[in-house]
Amino acid sequence: MPTLCANCDTTIDGQAPADFWAAVPACMRAVTTIDGNNPYCYSAAWSPTADIALTGVAHEARLLAIDVTNGTLTQIAKYDDQAGNLVLEWEQTGTYALSAGTDLRLFAVDASAPSIASLASYSGDTGQIYAVQWSPDFRHALTASEDGTVRLFDVDPLAPSLTERATFTGHVGKVVDVSWAPDGKHAVSAGYDKTLRVLAVDTEQGQISELARATDTDWESATRWGADTPILSGTWGYRNALQVWSTPSDFSSLEKIGEFVGQTPGVQVIEWNHDRTRLIAAEHEDTLHLFSRSGTTLEPIGTLPAHYTGVHSVGWSQDGKSLVAASSHGDIVTLVDLTGCD
Repeated sequence: MPTLCANCDTTIDGQAPADFWAAVPACMRAVTTIDGNNPYCYSAAWSPTADIALTGVAHEARLLAIDVTNGTLTQIAKYDDQAGNLVLEWEQTGTYALSAGTDLRLFAVDASAPSIASLASYSGDTGQIYAVQWSPDFRHALTASEDGTVRLFDVDPLAPSLTERATFTGHVGKVVDVSWAPDGKHAVSAGYDKTLRVLAVDTEQGQISELARATDTDWESATRWGADTPILSGTWGYRNALQVWSTPSDFSSLEKIGEFVGQTPGVQVIEWNHDRTRLIAAEHEDTLHLFSRSGTTLEPIGTLPAHYTGVHSVGWSQDGKSLVAASSHGDIVTLVDLTGCD
C-alpha cells in the first residue's frame, strides 16, 4: 500500500502526492441535499433494511425518507428532547437505534407512522458521547466519551433497558471513537491522548481491559475494525493520516503496516460498507475518499471533493451504491451516488 506525504519530496511510482490524488477519479456524485437550521450535522446513518436514514444535530434526531430513483431526501419525523450533539446507529432489523448526546437513548423507529420514540435512557457523568456502536450480536453497545471513558452497556429493546456494565478509564483526555471487532470480544478505541488501544471486552463478566496500544504524534481521531484485520485509524494534527494496523491472534500488539498521509486537515470519518470490502475516509475539510480492500491492502478508487466545507459522518446504503453524508460545518445532508466508481 502506498504511503502518501503532503508537501514533501516523496514520490509514489514517480508521481508527487498531489499528482497521485489527482489521478484518482472524482467518480462519486452529489445527487441532492437537504438543509436545516442547525450550525452542524453530526451524524448520518442509513437503515440496514429500508431507504430511510437517521441524522443527528444538536438536541435533535431526524428521520429522512430516501428516494434513490428520483434523487430526493425528505424529512418525515424528528425527536427533539435529547441534549448534546447527537450521533446515531441502527440495530440490524431497522426497528431500533441508539442515540448518543450527553446521555444515551434507545429509540424505536417507525417509518410507516412515521415516528421516533425514546424507550430507555442512561444518564451518567460522561459529558458529550462522541461515538456509539452496537455489538455484532446487537445485545450490547460501546460508547466513547468526553470524560475519557469507554463504557459497555447491555441493551434490551424488549424490556426496554440500557444497563451500564463496565467502564474503561485508561485514556487520558477525550475518547472520540470506538469500534467492535467482528468477534464481539474485542474493540479498538481512539483518543486525543494520541493513542489507539485494543481492548478485551467481556460482556458476560462486565469487564473491559487493555491488551495493546500504539502512540502517535497526532491525535487519533477515528477508528474502525475491518473483517478480522486490518484495524484502521485516522489522525488529526501534523500528519493527518489514514493508518492501517495489524494485530496478532492474541491481540497483544499493534503494528502499523501502511498509511495514507496528507489529508487536510485530518481524518475524522472512517466507515466500511456492509461487507467491509470498501470504505469511505473523510476529512474535516471537504473531501470523501473511496477505497477498496483486498486483504490488508487499501486502494484509492474515487473521490468527492468540495463537500460543503466538512464531513462529519457517512452512512452506506444496503447495496453499497449510495451514501448519505453529514456536513460538519452546516446542517446539510447529502445523497451521494457511487455507481460511477464501479
